[in-house]
Amino acid sequence: MKEQSRWEFGPVLKVISKITGLYRINRDSLDFKWGSFSPKFGFRFNYQLGFYDSCNHHLLFNLGWGGFIIKLPFKVKDCSDLSTFEEPEYGFHFYQEMLWLEWGERKKTIWLPFKTLDLDRMDVLGTTSEWIDLKFLSYKEEKELEESGEIYTETHPFTYVLDSGKVQNRKATCQVRRWEWKRKWFPFLDKTRLAVDIMFNSEVGEEAGSYKGGLIGTTRTIDEYYPGVIQDTLEKMEAFERL
Repeated sequence: MKEQSRWEFGPVLKVISKITGLYRINRDSLDFKWGSFSPKFGFRFNYQLGFYDSCNHHLLFNLGWGGFIIKLPFKVKDCSDLSTFEEPEYGFHFYQEMLWLEWGERKKTIWLPFKTLDLDRMDVLGTTSEWIDLKFLSYKEEKELEESGEIYTETHPFTYVLDSGKVQNRKATCQVRRWEWKRKWFPFLDKTRLAVDIMFNSEVGEEAGSYKGGLIGTTRTIDEYYPGVIQDTLEKMEAFERL
């Protein structure tokens, strides 16, 4: 939605504003005198004593689609005790992969077993083209495995041209990794990610050498492994990505 305030409304919106109390249009919500509405999916029901900088009680609910925040005529007795985002809240809502339960200062989160993904395997491609499971290896054990030469590794030159025109020449040491996740209740609904793991020998990117620091390590998702995929991935980064 195009962001607009009441004084920017056209004739039609002015009529709607007069009838409904609409006074601002945000990118993802509509603000009214009585509260707000967000056209999104969700499921929640909360009663909140104060809301952001308001001393009024608020009712927040979404029963599948359309989130409402309704400003109620009741006010908190001592509004000075309410700090931003710390207002007492009662009810429940779903967010990401958890059910959130709130009863004043008592809060509890429950992971949804039909949605939550648990890491089942974390593999790296070996020199014999077999996957080596790293999930239960310590950092030291993984380093020892790398030093043994059992992990398939490629090193390629990497060139990045800064916005200023200056050229950064780096070496990229790469491996191919795979992660597999399964759901607790539906393990057959798994998720797999295959990626090229990249480590540069020095910082690269626009922030290299600054207090923010440049890029040292990263991963790039690939659809499948084939000979040459590592070099193809690096060439795409050189050609199309801004770091």
